[in-house]
Amino acid sequence: MAKRRKGKRAGLTALIVVVIILGGVGVTTLAVAQNYTEDELTHHLFRDFGIACLISALVTVAYEAYVRYRFDIEKIDTLLHTVYGSSIPLEVWNSIKDTLLSRPVLRQDAIFHLRVESHPNQKDTVVLDVQLEYTLVRLGGDRQYEITHYLDAHICDKQLGLPCFLTASLGAEAFAINSSGPWGTPQDSAWLDDKGCLTIKLRPPDSMLPETPFAVRRREVRAVPGSYFFVMTEVTTGLRIHLEECPESVEVYLSLWPPLPEVNLGATRYALFRHTFLPGHGFEFKFIPRVNRLQAKEAEKPLTGS
Repeated sequence: MAKRRKGKRAGLTALIVVVIILGGVGVTTLAVAQNYTEDELTHHLFRDFGIACLISALVTVAYEAYVRYRFDIEKIDTLLHTVYGSSIPLEVWNSIKDTLLSRPVLRQDAIFHLRVESHPNQKDTVVLDVQLEYTLVRLGGDRQYEITHYLDAHICDKQLGLPCFLTASLGAEAFAINSSGPWGTPQDSAWLDDKGCLTIKLRPPDSMLPETPFAVRRREVRAVPGSYFFVMTEVTTGLRIHLEECPESVEVYLSLWPPLPEVNLGATRYALFRHTFLPGHGFEFKFIPRVNRLQAKEAEKPLTGS
């Protein structure tokens, strides 16, 4: 490992020296060319040679950056193939690479705003107002991409008309969603089916943008005690969670899957995760009556007697 690092540093040092020499020779030659303005042939020779040196320096830097990028990508692919391909059948590994590693987009800097409200008619139920924002980063390719988000349609409150989507936005385009039934835009750029699946097309000219902001807001109901799960359907890097509002009678705990230490979101009101989530990873909000949590702590205390 140390030899590789030394070799890499030596190669980078040599590249810097070559670029400095080319740049220095180019600038010097251009300066010399100004002294031969009367001799047209000599002037043009020195000038063209200086320009060629400067262009060579720029091309060398650009080519080296590209080669290093390609080398890093191939190195990662080789490493993954060596580590996972040795214990996973070839057909399964190729399928993983095609469906997971060759994603057309990446979700970046996700922000999750959660508001927990008391139900107007039921003491053991809360209303969740959830807004999710993230940036879609296009990784390459010209394939058309569809954003999908799902409601937990099986957990419903007919009196309040929940669950439902409220709004969504993609780039400069915003949608007011009618969740009372199947809904769609006249241009078929977004639609909601009768199973609670919201689909929005990433269309040209949006598809030409390297980064496109997206946001969606929904309202749902949950029992207390109970849980609300959110599962990632795309590779997502970076996640911030804000608990904007919560009744005093309810405590909110956050668990991430794969398992990480549980966070008392009711106390911190904020959580930040910098690692990458893969499809299938997700997090769970646990809603617990505050009195139940206090009773549980009291029960865990050892009994003492005089």
